This record gives sequence, structure tokens and C-alpha cells, in this order.
Amino acid sequence: MAVIRDEGFLPEDVVSVTGWFCGEKQLCGGEKPRARYFNEIERPDYWEITADSSGGSVYDKSHLRGRIVYSAPGNTRLVKRVEWLDESGTVRMTDHYNRAGRLYARSTADGTGRRIVTAWFDAQGQERLTENAVTGDLILYSGSPSGGTMRIYKNRTQLVLALFQELGLAGERIFYNSLSTPFFVSEALPSAGKKHLLFWQEPPRSDVPGNMLGILHGSSCTERILVQNRASFDALVEHGADAAMLRLFGYLYSYSRENGYGRNMLICTNSDQIESLGELAEALPDMHFHVAAVTEMSTKLLSMDRYPNVTLYPVARPAIFQKLYAMCDYYLDINYGSEIVSAVKEAFLHNLLILAFVKTQHNPAYTAPAHVFRDAAPVAAVIRETAADPAAMDRHLACQRQAALSEQESAYQDLFISDTFLNS
Repeated sequence: MAVIRDEGFLPEDVVSVTGWFCGEKQLCGGEKPRARYFNEIERPDYWEITADSSGGSVYDKSHLRGRIVYSAPGNTRLVKRVEWLDESGTVRMTDHYNRAGRLYARSTADGTGRRIVTAWFDAQGQERLTENAVTGDLILYSGSPSGGTMRIYKNRTQLVLALFQELGLAGERIFYNSLSTPFFVSEALPSAGKKHLLFWQEPPRSDVPGNMLGILHGSSCTERILVQNRASFDALVEHGADAAMLRLFGYLYSYSRENGYGRNMLICTNSDQIESLGELAEALPDMHFHVAAVTEMSTKLLSMDRYPNVTLYPVARPAIFQKLYAMCDYYLDINYGSEIVSAVKEAFLHNLLILAFVKTQHNPAYTAPAHVFRDAAPVAAVIRETAADPAAMDRHLACQRQAALSEQESAYQDLFISDTFLNS
């Protein structure tokens, strides 16, 4: 798998196109040190860093000089990039750090904050690749700074084609997920056998994209479009896309455990505003509510320990969250404020039944529409039903997985190896 635009935190078995041309001639596995913690960024002496779980700031005395953006999840405080500001507060330069903690790229911007040039560095800090954001040209430097060579590519499509040629992949079938550079690459590299496949993961829009029209009319090297968003599939059909060229196709999730049909439920929050927690605790005295935060808790939230079936975990470490995911069988997405520790997705992957309120829901992709409510009474009713009957829990979990487009492993096996998949 190759990624054309990455942010430095790819899995080890994924190729970064820009990283490859900066000397990473293996599948991103060469650098093992950890990512850089927020207080380890490169900065002038005596500049002060302040940070919380959402991000950091760099000050020269009282003057804001930089903003620190974390990699996900933010509570780890590991740095993805640092945006450096001029006197007016405009971003003029951005340092990009990777999962090994290395400064691997730097972008510069004009007085309006528009990016002008990005440079990528090798492991020794030597500039190897630059991109002019205005013209799209890329310059690749190889060899020593004094006696090296220079190669110019007109755009990222040419750079990716050079990578495919170098890896000997020209003529192979391509699976891609964008109608920009990946689409242009697929058109420039016709498959010697089966045609290419487009995975369409974009949200619904009011029209059919122009490049997609060529695929739908059969004038492309792409044979079919696998849509991975139910609303997008419906919108494309509504706007006249040929349904025979489309297929609603889900994701292969790696579930960590099965639901244990227990009576423990989890809430992850950094806010003391949790909708109807007291009401639910009183309505469900035989259920236990575990409330975890990565920060200190306010006196308002700490007062919830007056309920015997509520346990609070302030300043919870990652190990505590993992213990709670393994212990609980329900996740209540009922906290106001931002989502922390990718909680809804983690709950889904641990097969917790996710129940939410309309006004507090954070990640709809993993929550069945039937499990989103306007008040506490139906939430309590679903909990009572599923706690009393494992078969009912199984039905609700099946509804949750169906809403998230959970796919069977056999479907992906057919996709990659079967000649009959596209005819199904």
C-alpha cells in the first residue's frame, strides 16, 4: 500500500511516496524511536511551552510564537506538527514530525498563510525533495549536496508513476480511493489484466464528480466503484449514477473482543457535563457506570460518586482505559464537549453496545441510527432489554455493525482473488 499525502504517522507496512524518495527504501519500518513529546520540539532557547490535552502553544515571553498540533489520540501529547507564527499571528512556517520523532518536512507560507513550498528531509536532515505548492513542480535531489543530481517532476502524478516504475508495479491492478492524483495515476498505468477499482469514501455531495463520470460511462481504466458510505451511495444513485457500476462495500474491522453480556457501562469525558447521568444511574440501579477522564475532574462531576453505581476515574492512564474497554459491555456517548481517546471507535472495536443522545453524539459512523435518542427513558429501556436477554444484545450489536458497514473477511478475499466479485 502506498500513501501519496501522509502526515508522518503511517503504519509500518505502508509506503510513503515522499518518504520513499527521501531514503526510506523499505516499508516505513526503518525508524523505531517513539514520536516526539510536546516539550521536545525544536525551538529557540528560553521560549516557553504550555500544553494541555488538546494542543500546545509556544511563547516568547508573552508573545505567541507557535501552535503545537498532536497526533491522534491527542491525550498522548505526541507532536504531529508545529505551526510557527509571525508578528501578526499568521502561520509562516510549519515543522512536520513523524512517528519516529524526526523533523521530516517543513512548509513555508506567504504573508496570507498560503503554503508556498514544502521540503522533505532524509534521516540525516538533508533536504531531498521540494514541492512548489503554486506550480505543483517537485524537485528530487540525490547524491551529496555538492555533487548530486537533480530531477524535476511536473506534478505528484509523475512522482508516483516514478515510484511504481521503480517498484516494478507498472501494469498491476490498482485499488485507489481518490479522484485526484490516484485517479490520474490509474489512468496513466492501464492494468494488464483486470481493471482498477475505486473505493469511494467521501461524504454525500450534490452532484456526481466529473472524473467519476468517465468511470460510469465506461471510458476509464477503472471498472467499478465500491462506495463505503451509505448516504453517499444513495446520493450517487439519486443523481443519476449507474447503480450497476456501484457497489455498497464495507470495512473489515479488527474486533478486540466479544461482548460479555455484563452490566458495566463506560463514559469517556473531559467535560463535567454528562447528559442525564444522574437520571440513568437512578433508573438502572443494577447497572454500573464507569466515568473516565484524562484530566482532573471538577467538583460537579466528582459529586456523582454519591451514586453507589457510579465509579469515577480522573486522570486515567491508557492502561485504565484499556481495562475499562475489556470490562464494560456498553458505551454511553452522552458527554458534551469533544470526544477523547477515540472513545466511540474503541468502544465499537471492543463490541460495546453504543448508545447516544442526539445532542451529544460524537462519531455517527460507529453508532446505529436506532441507538441515538432524545431523552433518557428509551436509553434505559434498551439497556434493560439487552441486559436481560443476550439474544437481544446480539440483535442490537448486529444492527450496530450493519450501520458501520462491517464486512466479512471472505468479501475482501473475493475482492482480491475472485473473478466473480465484480459480477456480484
